[in-house]
Amino acid sequence: MFDIIKKIIELFTDKSKSFGKRFLMFFGVIMFLFFIDFTFKVTYNFSVNNKLDQLEKIKNLQKEYVNDTLKLKELSRLEFEIFNNEHYFDFISRNILYNPTIIEYINSTKSNNKKENQKAITNDSINNIRQYLPMFASSNLLILILIPVLLIVPFFDNSEQEKYLLFLGVLTVIVLLIIFGIVTTWVAYRIPVIYGNSTYNYILNFLIQCLFWFLIIKIGNKTNANNV
Repeated sequence: MFDIIKKIIELFTDKSKSFGKRFLMFFGVIMFLFFIDFTFKVTYNFSVNNKLDQLEKIKNLQKEYVNDTLKLKELSRLEFEIFNNEHYFDFISRNILYNPTIIEYINSTKSNNKKENQKAITNDSINNIRQYLPMFASSNLLILILIPVLLIVPFFDNSEQEKYLLFLGVLTVIVLLIIFGIVTTWVAYRIPVIYGNSTYNYILNFLIQCLFWFLIIKIGNKTNANNV
């Protein structure tokens, strides 16, 4: 275990490699570890278990100091802080990866009449519900095309640079593209359902995406022309 850690440290501190290469390796490893942790919830599960243990200990102490008002007040403060302490997974899930479909279903079926809430979902209410995958695809079609292309680039590259640097570079770009796609999808959900039909939202997302990349390419070409 220590040998592996030592080799990793030597990899990042090897002065025979340029700073750019070392930074790329470091950033690629960080992005990879973040992806693994976010997917399998390693630190999240540890954080939840630790939080539950702390809350349980506080409950036991509250029983022990049931007649001590000052200690009970301090324990209540600690309990509140621990309970509301968030893991980064909670923050991302709530602000970006929350399930908009469920929320929109609830909003689209709200009614003051309890009988109406018990009715079957109509075609109109289904149209009001935006599905996450179509929202992501309509907002990031170019990204979905780029990712498989990037995945095969290392296998067709004949340059003399180290292959692992190319793989790290590709992995880093893919992770950044996915993060960008998640953010743009979150922004797309800020737009209300257009005329009660989510299809219009998908079309609008696609048009905005095309306009965005058109402007990026145009600005890039203009910048290159000025540098010539």
